[in-house]
Amino acid sequence: MTIGIAATVLWFGFLAVYLGYNLRDVAGLEPDAFGDFLAGWFAPPAFFWLMITVWLQREELAAQREELARSTSVLEAQAKASQVDLLFGIDEFYAQRLSYHLDHILTSSGLYDSDAQRDRTWDLFSRGNRLIIARHLLNMLKQPGDEAEAKQAFQDTLARGDQTANNLSHSLATYARLVEDYKRKIAALGEQPEETGFSEFVDIADQLEAMQAAK
Repeated sequence: MTIGIAATVLWFGFLAVYLGYNLRDVAGLEPDAFGDFLAGWFAPPAFFWLMITVWLQREELAAQREELARSTSVLEAQAKASQVDLLFGIDEFYAQRLSYHLDHILTSSGLYDSDAQRDRTWDLFSRGNRLIIARHLLNMLKQPGDEAEAKQAFQDTLARGDQTANNLSHSLATYARLVEDYKRKIAALGEQPEETGFSEFVDIADQLEAMQAAK
């Protein structure tokens, strides 16, 4: 912009000097010739300012594109952060509910060694270990002796036909439904249980379904 103003002032300075030496000749020009004279002097700065305007518009568009790119990056980062927060909230919600029903399944089937072990497990859960109850059951099912004992206790409880068996059946059905709900919700966010670190809950659902079918 400064260069354009300086060039325009310089150009019209030349015009003033020219008129100072040739005013009589200019004043004596015919109208058509005078019009050509004015066009000759004013066309170059007009074209020059047109070029400056185009250049300024290009610079402004480039700045707008950069600002749009920055805004897009900020929005993408905010959307990603929101998704992470949402996913964390979903994980926390389902970890608590699934663990609650797993605890009921373990308690109903007598798969805790003692009340003290159950209390220690819940203490670790309250300290942030959201997978402790799920891993407790999975570890039992991975040990041949413990696996047979767990399956037998599980099947014996279901075969009793009393309120405890009914409560166990309810917890099993609720647990399976919650796992499917969890999988659907995280799938909507483009995630899988293996990616969230909660695949143990899904593995247990498969194990419990197989154990229930074998009763």
